[in-house]
Amino acid sequence: MVGKWKWRFLNESGALWRRVIVEIHGVNGGFDQTTGHVRNSGTWANIVRSCLDLEHMGIQLNNLMERKVLSRKQTHFWTDCWIKNHGPLKKCFPRLYALETSKNCFVADRWVLEDGSWQSKWGWRRHPSGRATGELDLLVSLINGLVLESHLDDKWV
Repeated sequence: MVGKWKWRFLNESGALWRRVIVEIHGVNGGFDQTTGHVRNSGTWANIVRSCLDLEHMGIQLNNLMERKVLSRKQTHFWTDCWIKNHGPLKKCFPRLYALETSKNCFVADRWVLEDGSWQSKWGWRRHPSGRATGELDLLVSLINGLVLESHLDDKWV
């Protein structure tokens, strides 16, 4: 049940209850906590704490939710789960993530439509080499198979 609240928080961006949560707990609703220690008390803090406890037990709620990327402008490239059967790309490709200059970038920042074809626009601190090159090849092959529609909003499914 707590997973459903997290899903609703991610999906219902215009809902009044969500806007209240964001004002109290921040833009990520408190789900960006790295430890089980949640500063606030109350019902929402208990939901967040329960989600964090599940993650510490190895149950990754984010891996059970997937971001359907359409416009590319609302989905974080590295931190959202948006490629089917993969977790966040920062965990799948840690060497590339370490080289990234803008860790909160959106899919639209890294994958753009130019002259009728999809092109990558990377923001590396330095050009990938060694094992990072292999990660880059795999990442590009994953992204190349995606069908993106720029006129529709991204959504959680």
